[in-house]
Amino acid sequence: MNCQIVPWILVIIGWFFVDERNNRRELRKEKRALIDKINVDLNSIEKTAVEYHQNNYANVKTSQEIKISLDRVVKILNREKLLAQKDYKKFIKFRQAITLDNFDSNSFAAQLDGSELLQDIYLTKDDLLHAMETKFNNDFRRNQNWLKFW
Repeated sequence: MNCQIVPWILVIIGWFFVDERNNRRELRKEKRALIDKINVDLNSIEKTAVEYHQNNYANVKTSQEIKISLDRVVKILNREKLLAQKDYKKFIKFRQAITLDNFDSNSFAAQLDGSELLQDIYLTKDDLLHAMETKFNNDFRRNQNWLKFW
Protein backbone atom coordinates (compact mmCIF):
# COMPACT_ATOMS: atom_id res chain seq x y z
CA MET A 1 0.00 0.00 0.00
CA ASN A 2 2.88 2.41 0.70
CA CYS A 3 4.19 1.84 -2.81
CA GLN A 4 0.94 3.21 -4.25
CA ILE A 5 0.95 6.35 -2.06
CA VAL A 6 4.49 7.49 -2.97
CA PRO A 7 3.75 8.23 -6.67
CA TRP A 8 0.64 10.21 -5.74
CA ILE A 9 2.56 12.25 -3.20
CA LEU A 10 5.23 12.99 -5.81
CA VAL A 11 2.58 14.02 -8.34
CA ILE A 12 0.94 16.38 -5.84
CA ILE A 13 4.28 17.91 -4.81
CA GLY A 14 5.23 18.32 -8.47
CA TRP A 15 1.90 19.95 -9.26
CA PHE A 16 2.38 22.50 -6.44
CA PHE A 17 5.91 23.23 -7.67
CA VAL A 18 4.80 23.77 -11.28
CA ASP A 19 1.82 25.87 -10.18
CA GLU A 20 4.05 28.10 -8.05
CA ARG A 21 6.49 28.61 -10.93
CA ASN A 22 3.66 29.47 -13.33
CA ASN A 23 2.18 31.97 -10.88
CA ARG A 24 5.59 33.57 -10.34
CA ARG A 25 6.21 33.80 -14.09
CA GLU A 26 2.83 35.49 -14.62
CA LEU A 27 3.55 37.95 -11.82
CA ARG A 28 6.94 38.68 -13.37
CA LYS A 29 5.28 39.36 -16.74
CA GLU A 30 2.74 41.70 -15.15
CA LYS A 31 5.45 43.63 -13.28
CA ARG A 32 7.59 43.82 -16.43
CA ALA A 33 4.65 45.25 -18.40
CA LEU A 34 4.02 47.82 -15.66
CA ILE A 35 7.67 48.86 -15.59
CA ASP A 36 7.66 49.21 -19.37
CA LYS A 37 4.54 51.39 -19.18
CA ILE A 38 6.02 53.50 -16.37
CA ASN A 39 9.15 53.90 -18.50
CA VAL A 40 7.04 55.28 -21.36
CA ASP A 41 5.13 57.53 -18.94
CA LEU A 42 8.33 58.88 -17.36
CA ASN A 43 9.82 59.58 -20.79
CA SER A 44 6.66 61.47 -21.70
CA ILE A 45 6.74 63.45 -18.45
CA GLU A 46 10.42 64.23 -19.02
CA LYS A 47 9.74 65.45 -22.56
CA THR A 48 6.79 67.59 -21.45
CA ALA A 49 8.76 69.02 -18.53
CA VAL A 50 11.71 69.93 -20.74
CA GLU A 51 9.35 71.62 -23.22
CA TYR A 52 7.68 73.45 -20.34
CA HIS A 53 10.98 74.74 -18.96
CA GLN A 54 12.24 75.75 -22.42
CA ASN A 55 9.05 77.63 -23.24
CA ASN A 56 9.05 81.45 -23.20
CA TYR A 57 6.42 81.58 -20.44
CA ALA A 58 5.06 79.44 -17.59
CA ASN A 59 2.18 77.47 -19.09
CA VAL A 60 -0.32 76.72 -16.31
CA LYS A 61 -2.13 74.04 -18.32
CA THR A 62 1.11 72.15 -19.01
CA SER A 63 2.21 72.41 -15.38
CA GLN A 64 -1.11 70.89 -14.30
CA GLU A 65 -0.71 68.04 -16.80
CA ILE A 66 2.78 67.32 -15.47
CA LYS A 67 1.56 67.28 -11.86
CA ILE A 68 -1.33 64.96 -12.69
CA SER A 69 0.98 62.61 -14.60
CA LEU A 70 3.45 62.53 -11.71
CA ASP A 71 0.63 61.76 -9.26
CA ARG A 72 -0.57 58.88 -11.44
CA VAL A 73 2.91 57.41 -11.69
CA VAL A 74 3.55 57.59 -7.95
CA LYS A 75 0.24 55.84 -7.25
CA ILE A 76 1.23 52.95 -9.52
CA LEU A 77 4.72 52.79 -8.01
CA ASN A 78 3.25 52.60 -4.51
CA ARG A 79 0.41 50.20 -5.28
CA GLU A 80 2.55 47.78 -7.25
CA LYS A 81 5.67 48.18 -5.09
CA LEU A 82 7.89 48.79 -8.11
CA LEU A 83 10.45 50.68 -6.01
CA ALA A 84 12.30 49.54 -2.93
CA GLN A 85 11.43 51.62 0.13
CA LYS A 86 14.96 53.04 0.23
CA ASP A 87 14.64 54.17 -3.40
CA TYR A 88 11.35 56.04 -3.07
CA LYS A 89 13.38 59.24 -2.58
CA LYS A 90 14.47 58.87 -6.23
CA PHE A 91 10.91 59.59 -7.32
CA ILE A 92 10.81 62.57 -4.97
CA LYS A 93 14.05 63.88 -6.50
CA PHE A 94 12.61 63.42 -10.00
CA ARG A 95 9.47 65.32 -9.03
CA GLN A 96 11.53 68.07 -7.42
CA ALA A 97 13.81 68.32 -10.44
CA ILE A 98 10.74 69.12 -12.51
CA THR A 99 8.59 71.15 -10.13
CA LEU A 100 10.80 72.70 -7.44
CA ASP A 101 12.57 75.47 -9.37
CA ASN A 102 11.19 77.54 -12.24
CA PHE A 103 7.76 75.94 -11.93
CA ASP A 104 4.53 77.78 -11.13
CA SER A 105 6.48 80.88 -10.21
CA ASN A 106 6.55 84.52 -11.14
CA SER A 107 10.27 84.21 -11.74
CA PHE A 108 9.94 81.72 -14.60
CA ALA A 109 12.86 81.81 -17.03
CA ALA A 110 13.23 79.79 -20.22
CA GLN A 111 15.97 77.17 -19.85
CA LEU A 112 18.58 76.55 -22.52
CA ASP A 113 19.69 73.10 -23.66
CA GLY A 114 22.25 71.79 -21.22
CA SER A 115 21.05 73.94 -18.33
CA GLU A 116 21.53 72.51 -14.85
CA LEU A 117 17.76 72.27 -14.33
CA LEU A 118 17.27 70.20 -17.50
CA GLN A 119 20.29 68.01 -16.74
CA ASP A 120 18.85 67.34 -13.29
CA ILE A 121 15.56 66.20 -14.86
CA TYR A 122 17.38 63.79 -17.17
CA LEU A 123 19.61 62.37 -14.45
CA THR A 124 16.91 61.90 -11.83
CA LYS A 125 14.64 60.15 -14.34
CA ASP A 126 17.45 57.78 -15.26
CA ASP A 127 18.15 57.09 -11.56
CA LEU A 128 14.48 56.33 -10.99
CA LEU A 129 14.33 53.92 -13.92
CA HIS A 130 17.51 52.24 -12.74
CA ALA A 131 16.04 51.78 -9.25
CA MET A 132 12.90 50.14 -10.70
CA GLU A 133 14.97 47.80 -12.88
CA THR A 134 17.18 46.89 -9.93
CA LYS A 135 14.17 46.01 -7.78
CA PHE A 136 12.71 43.95 -10.62
CA ASN A 137 15.99 42.06 -11.00
CA ASN A 138 16.23 41.47 -7.27
CA ASP A 139 12.62 40.27 -7.04
CA PHE A 140 12.43 38.06 -10.12
CA ARG A 141 15.80 37.18 -11.54
CA ARG A 142 18.25 36.86 -8.71
CA ASN A 143 15.85 34.88 -6.50
CA GLN A 144 15.03 32.33 -9.18
CA ASN A 145 18.54 31.11 -9.91
CA TRP A 146 18.03 28.05 -7.72
CA LEU A 147 15.02 27.04 -9.88
CA LYS A 148 17.17 26.66 -13.00
CA PHE A 149 18.44 23.34 -11.75
CA TRP A 150 14.95 21.81 -11.62
